[in-house]
Amino acid sequence: MQDTRDAAAGRTAVLLAVLLAVLVLGARPAPAGAHTDLVSSIPAQGERVSQGLDRVELVFAEDLLAAGAAIAVRGPAGEEVAVGATGTSGSTAAARLTLSAPGNHTLTYRVVGGDGHVISGSLGFTVVAGATPGRVATSVSREALPGASAEADAPGSVMWLLLVAVLLVAVALHRVAVLTRGKARAATSSSGPRDEPGTGAPRAG
Repeated sequence: MQDTRDAAAGRTAVLLAVLLAVLVLGARPAPAGAHTDLVSSIPAQGERVSQGLDRVELVFAEDLLAAGAAIAVRGPAGEEVAVGATGTSGSTAAARLTLSAPGNHTLTYRVVGGDGHVISGSLGFTVVAGATPGRVATSVSREALPGASAEADAPGSVMWLLLVAVLLVAVALHRVAVLTRGKARAATSSSGPRDEPGTGAPRAG
């Protein structure tokens, strides 16, 4: 009876450990790529534009929150370029700007996705002097741009939980194995010859 209860307890421990492991795996945070990535921009990364460009636009994979959005641009000497207030509409963040000097420029951004996740990054473009007002090139990047990053919590706590779950599974399996071997030995001992009481001779089975 005791062996039966121990075996049942061992099986229950195994099931609980497996269930915990499944829950931990299912609760892992999504990787950064699953958050609101930047998918296109005007200007695009590395694009050449004219000084007449007066608006920058960033398109993300998901809708944005209105609060917390900010776009800034710096010129060739690191000077700040005049940029208006950043507005959002759906998955797009945009701002007006005034370009005054040719050369390499850097645009930095910070937005908040609909899930509350903060996305920040940067891209570079070149202003060309004397070009036709507007954009010199019309290509727009359709991939997540370099420099984009998601501010996510480190998954260290989840990994610790997963480790605990694996250890519980290992302990439970070990307990079941020990109980199984014990039952096998007990069965082997009980099947051997037994002495008749008071005679010392083996009793017939």
